[in-house]
Amino acid sequence: MKPGYELLELLAVVVVLVAVSIPVRVAFFVVVGLTLVFGICPFRFEVAKNGIIVCVFGLVGVAVANVLLMSARLAFWAVMHDLSVLSAGQGRLNRAPPCAMNYQP
Repeated sequence: MKPGYELLELLAVVVVLVAVSIPVRVAFFVVVGLTLVFGICPFRFEVAKNGIIVCVFGLVGVAVANVLLMSARLAFWAVMHDLSVLSAGQGRLNRAPPCAMNYQP
């Protein structure tokens, strides 16, 4: 792998995480707004009840997506920390040669 490609891969991960996390956060507010609409507007009781139940399931789905994104962000920052520690601030990952990995003193 050419030098600098690790940073490009990490930048791609950042872009994907941001591109996915923004719609999830917007979806939370949309679902909460729909819940308020079903609770305030003069719908029939069955329509309002079913709408609020669906919105609760939607909020659970948004929460699961947010937890998955949080774990992905934490994993990404762990990789970034390992990169900065292993490369001593040079911005690249210093890998040991395969023969050094099996070395037994």
